[in-house]
Amino acid sequence: MPGRRPPAVLIPKKQPEGAWCAQFEPTGQGVYTLYARATDQVGHTGPQDAATVYVDDTPPLRPSTRTSYQLVNAIPSKDDPNTWAVHLSGTASDPDIAAGIAGSGVPTDGVQITLLDASGAPLGDAWQTATLSGSAWSLDYTFRRAEPDGCYAVEVEAQDRVARLPGLDPGQVMQHTTVMTSAIALQAGAPAVQLDRQPGMAGGKLGPGVTSLSGETFHRPVPVEVDLAAATGADQTRVWLTCRHGNEGSWYTLFDLPAGTLAAGTRRCGRVRPSTGPPAG
Repeated sequence: MPGRRPPAVLIPKKQPEGAWCAQFEPTGQGVYTLYARATDQVGHTGPQDAATVYVDDTPPLRPSTRTSYQLVNAIPSKDDPNTWAVHLSGTASDPDIAAGIAGSGVPTDGVQITLLDASGAPLGDAWQTATLSGSAWSLDYTFRRAEPDGCYAVEVEAQDRVARLPGLDPGQVMQHTTVMTSAIALQAGAPAVQLDRQPGMAGGKLGPGVTSLSGETFHRPVPVEVDLAAATGADQTRVWLTCRHGNEGSWYTLFDLPAGTLAAGTRRCGRVRPSTGPPAG
């Protein structure tokens, strides 16, 4: 396997007269058959024996999670009213060693999740263990923070069973570990409601002529993704804001910033108050 030392597998075979150990260096991942026989000091050769060895030398497949900057709700934890819980889910699996031969597999505690804020600091406890059922993982990620609304990176780490072998070389542990990072827009605040106080509600009381009430609701600010598209040194930098707000669909807002306000090719995360629909034009 180019650029990487192949794994070394030690195959012990115990005999009545003692024990022996030979080093086996496979050329790559796959299924191997090892043969052995013994010859005594006067030249008598015993029967040949064989053993099938499965070499797993690849990490789990890239784990999946939510799409980039998907809006995710935080709700109070059922176990602790001072703790938020965010439900996250995705898939994680280990590739086959060969056609029809399964890999070592991802153990039930082999998927761990961390939410990171813009500074790279973990939100709550890092590496919280997800529940794995088949290839599907899920986790109610818990944390404490007064106002958690904002953009966060979701770091998903998956290991296969080889990575959990006692005494395994750290390089091999990394070889059997996959880390994937995506982003979510987290919100925890409730929407606001405003009631029109018409003359018929003077003093906070409804008169006999009031037959209906009206008002408006609006959602809290939501995180957006900002993409910049301009060559370095251009007079203007075009900024493309994408705001995906729950089930209300997607809409886009375009505007230009003066050169030097933001560097081309970077990303920033901010918040806007969503409108009732896509802007004209």
